[in-house]
Amino acid sequence: MVELEKVAGEVERLRDDIVQTLVELIRIPAISPDYGYEGEYDKAQKLLEIIRDWPFDKVEVYEAPDERAKNGVRPSILAYYYGQDGDKSPRLWILTHMDVVPPGDLSKWTVTEPFKPVVKDGKVYGRGSEDNGQSLVSSLYAVKALMNLGIRPKRTIILAFVSDEETGSKYGVEWLMNSHPELFRKDDLVLVPDGGNEDGTFIEVAEKSILWFKLKVKGRQVHASMPDMGLNAHRVALDLTYHLDRHLHEKYDKRNELFYPPESTFEPTMGGNPADSPNIAPGEHEVVFDCRILPEYDLDEILSDVERLSNEVKEKYRKELDGRTLPEISVEVLQ
Repeated sequence: MVELEKVAGEVERLRDDIVQTLVELIRIPAISPDYGYEGEYDKAQKLLEIIRDWPFDKVEVYEAPDERAKNGVRPSILAYYYGQDGDKSPRLWILTHMDVVPPGDLSKWTVTEPFKPVVKDGKVYGRGSEDNGQSLVSSLYAVKALMNLGIRPKRTIILAFVSDEETGSKYGVEWLMNSHPELFRKDDLVLVPDGGNEDGTFIEVAEKSILWFKLKVKGRQVHASMPDMGLNAHRVALDLTYHLDRHLHEKYDKRNELFYPPESTFEPTMGGNPADSPNIAPGEHEVVFDCRILPEYDLDEILSDVERLSNEVKEKYRKELDGRTLPEISVEVLQ
């Protein structure tokens, strides 16, 4: 307890450095090429510059190839601070991510611009200040406090700063596990500070499965005053979305209090069609679902249900137009 109090005191002493480091990192956009940006390279370089003279026992950089990203790579950094038995100590990973989500509608940013951070009323505002900047910097300075006090913990601490968390981890921790399995030991503990509450009492020990899919409906565009001459893809998509949403919630309705919320979620999140006038019945429409599913369920079974319901709706609206059988409905798995 005495050592814990000493560490807490040292963290408080480092407060200004902590804020400054977070501000410096927020200034550097680190957004996935999936959204048309360059990735995490610049932020990784800044992080390496910050910790260059810190007494880590080992710092390693791993670069997942991605030709879309700056310099063709998505970097991840591992910084080791050995425990009391050196490299033979049991290990604790603290896994945070460098990437952030896109800034969205810039007109909604009122305190600051996304990548021009502002410190105001004891808070840091900017894109990524919470997800995952505060966790990254907190883990960094928790170890810095131990270093400053000359404390070696029982476990080796591995700070893992990874890429690509926001779009699936294909170029981040998943790539590390698949390409460098030797990095991991069976008895490693892993802490992922990417959620919780203010007083730290909420700790997840499990994660739901994730499934994002897009429904693409194709009909035939027509003037809205003569709907029988075409096929309104908007109506078909609305019908399919309603019945799919209802079916998934009713069939996959188990509860597991280990999770929050304790049930599977199936949320239609994005959608639209190219119609730009009230008097056009569109020939195309898309709907995206974000599903977070209890591990009791098989994702392939859920996708099979999506396909089956899509086929039922196709039959319901089946129409021959211009030598084509409409509507066409496809299911694309995004993640």
